[in-house]
Amino acid sequence: MKAAGYAFSISASTPLALEDGKSDAWVEIAKTGEWRGYVGDDGKKRTIKVTQDHFASAIAEFARNSGGEVVMDYEHQSMTGEKALASGWIDELKIEDDKLLGHVKWTDVAAAEIRAKQYKYTSPVWSMGMPDRVTGETLLAQIPCVALTNTPFQGGLRPVSL
Repeated sequence: MKAAGYAFSISASTPLALEDGKSDAWVEIAKTGEWRGYVGDDGKKRTIKVTQDHFASAIAEFARNSGGEVVMDYEHQSMTGEKALASGWIDELKIEDDKLLGHVKWTDVAAAEIRAKQYKYTSPVWSMGMPDRVTGETLLAQIPCVALTNTPFQGGLRPVSL
């Protein structure tokens, strides 16, 4: 039986505060809210709602199944089946106010690209209503990967500043 869930990504204008020579930082991955103009890969328009409960579900799944890290890729390449180089690795998630933050250890290449303003935003991939990989339990939300991108869907957060 096919799972009734779906996956989507919403990008956020995300502040990245990297000191010279430093390659890890807490970054804003997402914020709570509702977006009515999301169009999925299937061409269907959906309203996307992200709440604190979604954040809590994603954090719990991260703690259980991630092996201690989630990949930061480039432009959602992990979702395409093509070669997907890491831009960094998220090793911790937390909630602050209405935002989900991730502690990212950037690769040397990505840190240089961020400092050069070649990339400015992040975009999480949300899997909603999908089964937990280990238990099979249906989860409210999971974040299998996050992208470094220049084309954010979700606005309202500050752009990258280094």
